Amino acid sequence: MLEVSIVDKTGNVLRRIELTGGRPIKIGRGLNCEVRIAAATVSREHAELRPSRDSDGWVLRDLNSTHGVFVDGKRVRALECAEGLEVNIGPATLRFDDLAERIGQEIDADIADEFGGENEEAETLDVNIVSSVAPKKAKPAKEPKAAKEGKSKLRFRKAKATSES
Repeated sequence: MLEVSIVDKTGNVLRRIELTGGRPIKIGRGLNCEVRIAAATVSREHAELRPSRDSDGWVLRDLNSTHGVFVDGKRVRALECAEGLEVNIGPATLRFDDLAERIGQEIDADIADEFGGENEEAETLDVNIVSSVAPKKAKPAKEPKAAKEGKSKLRFRKAKATSES
């Protein structure tokens, strides 16, 4: 699954968006945009991400913005989004990554931080299973006697007859 990260000029990730569903995502400085970039070089409705009609991917389209959408310094009108793509809109960079890969890298980094980095020698353990314990069987729930015998007891209250004169 693809995700887009909105990154500032210093490389800080400001926001991440999973590209799922079928709704378009507007990018701009306008209040009606799902991704707002508050900069004078960004149009109110600058660009739009929408699901591709031809594939399972996504397409980024310039919405006739004044300052444009750029990839590697070249202005583009529309392009298919793919892993590794970086697009510039005003001062922001939209970076497209594989969501599962990013999460895996973050987990690896967390594990390395907690248990020591890759440069340290890791201690390995050999584990042998000597015996296993079988789980206890659950006892069946006791049924009421009436249910066992196929009989059911129903209780009714007799309504008292009242007469109003």
